[in-house]
Amino acid sequence: MSIVISIAVFVVSWILGVIGWAQIIGGLQNLKSRGVPMIITIVLWSAIIFISFLCVKHFLSTRILVWTIAMAISLIQVLLQGKIQ
Repeated sequence: MSIVISIAVFVVSWILGVIGWAQIIGGLQNLKSRGVPMIITIVLWSAIIFISFLCVKHFLSTRILVWTIAMAISLIQVLLQGKIQ
């Protein structure tokens, strides 16, 4: 059962990470041209990632390493997509 929980934490964290990091990086790239709406997007997705960290730390503290690995992999994937200018 613990493997299933670890896989679930990994998949959910990876999906949140891919979407969140892409939104944060895209928001940072377009911050100058779009202004305040991009700041809201950056803050919102940063909060979502932070809240996911707190949830895993509080409810599934033994799976924090799985969350960290999933977030790191998703960040690397977003950075290596080649769309960063």
